[in-house]
Amino acid sequence: MKFYEFNNFEYYALVGANTVSEAKNCYNELVCELDEYCGEPEEITRGQAKKKLEESCEDNAEKIEMTKEFKHNENVEGSFIVLIDGCLI
Repeated sequence: MKFYEFNNFEYYALVGANTVSEAKNCYNELVCELDEYCGEPEEITRGQAKKKLEESCEDNAEKIEMTKEFKHNENVEGSFIVLIDGCLI
C-alpha cells in the first residue's frame, strides 16, 4: 500500500492505494472529478500518512478509533480515503 496526497487539487485528500492510477480513480470517484491537466499527487510514506491522520484527531479516543480504521483499511484490497477536505464532510 502506498499513500498519495492531493495537495494542489480542487479539494485536499490523502488516499491509500496500490498505484497512483488507483489513487486518482479513488479521488475521481469519492472526492472530485480530476481535471486532465491537474498533475500528479505526491507520494508520501505510511508513517507520514499515519501522522497526518493522528494530527487531525481531536482527542485520544478519536485517535485510537481512526488508527484502528487505518490499519483495517490497509489490509483490505482496494483504495481508500485516509483524509479529506473538511468542507466535503
